[in-house]
Amino acid sequence: MSRPRVARHLLALPALALTAALLVGGADRVEAQEVPRYGAGWLAGASHVTELNPDAVGTALEPGLGGIFAVHVDRWLGDSRRVGLRYQGAYQRPEFDWSPGERRIHTASGDLSLLLRVLDPADGHRLLPFVAGGLGGTWYDLGTGPETTFSAANALHDGGSRILLTGVIGAAVDIVTPWTWDRYPMRIRLEAADHITFDSPLHRIDDRDRYGAVHHFRFTIGAHTVFSY
Repeated sequence: MSRPRVARHLLALPALALTAALLVGGADRVEAQEVPRYGAGWLAGASHVTELNPDAVGTALEPGLGGIFAVHVDRWLGDSRRVGLRYQGAYQRPEFDWSPGERRIHTASGDLSLLLRVLDPADGHRLLPFVAGGLGGTWYDLGTGPETTFSAANALHDGGSRILLTGVIGAAVDIVTPWTWDRYPMRIRLEAADHITFDSPLHRIDDRDRYGAVHHFRFTIGAHTVFSY
């Protein structure tokens, strides 16, 4: 399957996920019950990576759209469970055009985010939206070895791999379902987020400074179980 067709399929995922969520969500509320403190699960979907050489004069090195997979653990705080912390790790392999040919990037990230629920989960809402913000790191591996350049893009790869500081902002909704996993309640999560590395893994050829921020726009759907100790 060609890359444009794959991209179209990936872009359709959020719409399909939203439709499924609304069907599962059904009524606005369920019977109020004890709110679990912990959650653990996975997310998968599409990630659009912006230019690795932003504002460069010449060829734009933009990986574009690809797939992503993430795992997370949530811990909701206090009696209300409206404020929480999330530990998340993700992996993706975007591609972009380089002077010797197409190059694939192994990209892994980890972050710690603060979660703020819009609604009180103790009221029995079936749809539980929240916003997220945090910090972490993104590891870029463009291949190790001697440095290489792409003159048309004014870009240089120094041959090493790097972990770059990353900011996280996003919004999501958890959908309470009637399903369980090994007796633990299961929820569906839809999320849109931007993971921003404050520097690019590539340098300018002329001054060897790093390029600026790179955005990873993520659109994902996943499932997680919730529990308390």
